[in-house]
Amino acid sequence: MSALVWSEQHALQHAQMDATHVEFVELLAQADAALEGEPAELLRRFNVLVDHTVAHFAQEDRWMAAT
Repeated sequence: MSALVWSEQHALQHAQMDATHVEFVELLAQADAALEGEPAELLRRFNVLVDHTVAHFAQEDRWMAAT
């Protein structure tokens, strides 16, 4: 998998959203690193990434609904 690397170019200048995006990039890198290891660890890291992504989009939905 090709790596996504966070840079200020990705920043939206919204502190909470940028922090969530940085965390996403970190979790994606952890899942990517687990590709070479035990399948159970890859599944664990992938599930953490999925949980984060679901929460992330739910938060953005709440922000959009509020505006």
